[in-house]
Amino acid sequence: MIEIVFLCIGVFIGIAIKDEAQRSKYNKTYAQVDLEIKKDLELYRNLSESLKQDMVYYKRKIADLEAQRS
Repeated sequence: MIEIVFLCIGVFIGIAIKDEAQRSKYNKTYAQVDLEIKKDLELYRNLSESLKQDMVYYKRKIADLEAQRS
């Protein structure tokens, strides 16, 4: 009988610990959120610039291939 009581107490403590861990995962300060957004923005800017450079390169390559074909 006592084992069942301790089992229930253990289950409730485990649930409470898991719930607190999930809450702390999503509770971020303004500075933390700001830093994450700045990092993401920098990444997206770099990707955008890289894609633009790729487009210029491949357009030139297509133009060269078309010129050779003619």
